[in-house]
Amino acid sequence: MLIFSILLWVLFCGMVSLYAWYKGLSFFELFLLSFFFSPLIGLVVAVIMKQNIPIYEKRQIKLGLARRCPHCAEVIKRRESVCPFCDKEVGTPHKGKKAASHRQSVVSR
Repeated sequence: MLIFSILLWVLFCGMVSLYAWYKGLSFFELFLLSFFFSPLIGLVVAVIMKQNIPIYEKRQIKLGLARRCPHCAEVIKRRESVCPFCDKEVGTPHKGKKAASHRQSVVSR
């Protein structure tokens, strides 16, 4: 029973840490806070803390969920063809290396 309780405690700490990581906060710091005090206290701290926008945007771009507008450099969703910030056409994103190699072969002709 004790092992089950410890595993459940660590699982809740991990869930709080994932929530913090999604907001752009430190996974490790919130895990330690949750582990030593309480997952509930860790969750309250994670909810109260502001989202770290630059880190969040970098993660979204790295995961392929967002991209930067070539005109205004704002972060937009990957699927958008018109930037909601500057209202300029940004086109559809190219997928994979085939599109890049195709563009390069067209340019070199």
